[in-house]
Amino acid sequence: MLTGVALQNITLDGSGTVATGLEMDSVVNSTISGVTIKNPTSPVFVSMYGYNLSWINVTLIGGSIYDGTAFALYFQGNPSVNGLSISGMSNGLFGFWTSGVANGTFSNVTVDATGTVGRPFKMTGSAYNTFNSLTVKNGSNSSNGISLEYYSSHNAFSNCIVTNNSPSAGAGSGNAGINLFGNFVNFNSFNNCTVTGNGNLQYYDSGWWGTNPPTITDTGNTISGGTYTGVPGGSNIYIQGTNDYIHNVTSNGSGVYGLALATTGACVNNNTVSGTWTTAAISSSNSTNIGSGNVIGGGSSDLTAGTCGSSGGPAPPTGLVASVQ
Repeated sequence: MLTGVALQNITLDGSGTVATGLEMDSVVNSTISGVTIKNPTSPVFVSMYGYNLSWINVTLIGGSIYDGTAFALYFQGNPSVNGLSISGMSNGLFGFWTSGVANGTFSNVTVDATGTVGRPFKMTGSAYNTFNSLTVKNGSNSSNGISLEYYSSHNAFSNCIVTNNSPSAGAGSGNAGINLFGNFVNFNSFNNCTVTGNGNLQYYDSGWWGTNPPTITDTGNTISGGTYTGVPGGSNIYIQGTNDYIHNVTSNGSGVYGLALATTGACVNNNTVSGTWTTAAISSSNSTNIGSGNVIGGGSSDLTAGTCGSSGGPAPPTGLVASVQ
């Protein structure tokens, strides 16, 4: 295991022939800054088994990636990113992917997924991470914008921009600007995000996991503030997870639903739902979904009136110390 590595102010060019741009495994307490990595044929950057790694002003340009990932972190504790640009994935599978990552802080990350065929942004088994000013745009192939999968919980996204991901996917495709996959994806929050122009759905807390009808395993996710703009033929915000909290959100545009609650225990307060919705502005399938202070600017609502708030999730552990040897 290496510690104290500093890689800075260098360009690594794979010229379309080198398989991996940069790989850092079993590295701790190290910094990558002012680095540009471009034109490999598989992963641009991958890191496994790390702790307390820091990326500052890093640029990744995918070139002719095939079945790879531009930025992949596996089994990491306490990572931090301040300034990361990902683009040029002409045949890439994923743009940004974390798996088994915890307690990370990610700021000013941009994923331009133009040309890629897979998920622009994907998290699996990752928890207690904070994202500030994340932009995910121009994804294709009905692969969503932000995808949270497989036990990814307690992650917070603030001031994110999710736009133009699979805009031609169409109603019923399952694609969403933000997609929570329904497999124990719990207590995540999206705060003051702008989500527009994505195909089918703008936000989907999914219940697809399991058989038909599905077994609902997502719970306690929150949308706080922000603007979500639907596209014709699709719906805007669709909730299948239980006990979600949606408040102070602007939902506008056109489509089937401005906000659909195919769930139980949702709390819906002080939202503005306007636009043209062919079925309902707010649709609730169960009387346990309640709320107040919602402004309906077009269409109807059958939400049960009531007073509610967020119960929140368990607090993260504190006082933990890692000793790396």
